[in-house]
Amino acid sequence: MNTPRPLDVAGVAVMLVLCMSWAFQQIAVKLALPEIGALAQGSIRSIGSTILVGLYIVSRRSRQGWMRGLTAPGLLAGVFFGLEFMLLYAALEYTDAGRAIMFLYTAPFVVALGGHFLLPGERLDTKSVIGIALAFVGVAVALDPAASADGDAWIGDLMALTSGILWGMTTLIIKCTRLKEGPAAQVLWYQLAVSAGIFLAGALLTGDKLLVPLGPVSVASIVYQTVWVASITFGIWFVLIVRYSPTTLSVVTFVTPLFGAAFGFVFLGELLGPQHIFAVVAVATGILLVSLPRAPAGAGTARDVA
Repeated sequence: MNTPRPLDVAGVAVMLVLCMSWAFQQIAVKLALPEIGALAQGSIRSIGSTILVGLYIVSRRSRQGWMRGLTAPGLLAGVFFGLEFMLLYAALEYTDAGRAIMFLYTAPFVVALGGHFLLPGERLDTKSVIGIALAFVGVAVALDPAASADGDAWIGDLMALTSGILWGMTTLIIKCTRLKEGPAAQVLWYQLAVSAGIFLAGALLTGDKLLVPLGPVSVASIVYQTVWVASITFGIWFVLIVRYSPTTLSVVTFVTPLFGAAFGFVFLGELLGPQHIFAVVAVATGILLVSLPRAPAGAGTARDVA
């Protein structure tokens, strides 16, 4: 097995593309909302990416294999993953995309806190505690109703925050079970497959229709979410975590909330008030502090991504 190498310029460049792609996903969802509901979009995304990743697994099965004994933890991770994305997509019906992305990226702090108690060798150090405290302040400021001009935005904010907590819990499930030993594509497939069922149930309950006339922007949005984000960028991510240290890669993700705020302003005209700017910077800085290498610990896993 190859020893992970330090992150080089090429790795940073690819990671920046991935972070931009993940940030723009929420923008893409918002752009399609006038024609198709958020949960319907999520259903199509999950079904399509489940098929694509499944085809990839079948094509590589002779080399990579399918590890037995992962079904139970895989389904559990899938439930948390599915609820995470259902809440995230639903949040975009109420709040700005930039705000949703910021709340979603509270996940690293959940992983850091949970890892402190559950994962040997991942105890918090001083800078991690400072990072978590800084992010907590940023989130508290952002949740202030005065931080948004829309009176109902707090509903979406809480949904997105809960989504981030669920993302962190999903990662902890993977780290604490045999899933961490399984093929990355298999672990991802479990999450996508279960999330497809959860999204479909949510769409049926809310009346979101999957088969509706779509314009070119909505079609491009759904193709982007399904093919590029959920299938290709996740695949690239798994290649990177084999080549580089997952810990050093996670440091770069701090820019995602920054990209989200910028894209929301450019493509959706979302206003960046002083409180929002402070909150985004606080959360991004907190992610950076928490993700910086600590004392040597287990390699863990990075097989759950937004």
